[in-house]
Amino acid sequence: TILANLTDEYRYLLVAKYVENKGIDEISLEIGKSYKATESMLTRARGAFRKEFKQIENHELCKIK
Repeated sequence: TILANLTDEYRYLLVAKYVENKGIDEISLEIGKSYKATESMLTRARGAFRKEFKQIENHELCKIK
């Protein structure tokens, strides 16, 4: 899966935010980072997820052709 290709940190952030529906304030307390740092890390995690998704999507499209 896409999540398996991400770092543990990014995977944790994305699961906490989008699967467990935790707020940034709660996540920041759990990981011991400031709100702003957690927000930035989550932005990078989403970017890494998008990049992995596009690579898989492109790979799948190449198989169809």
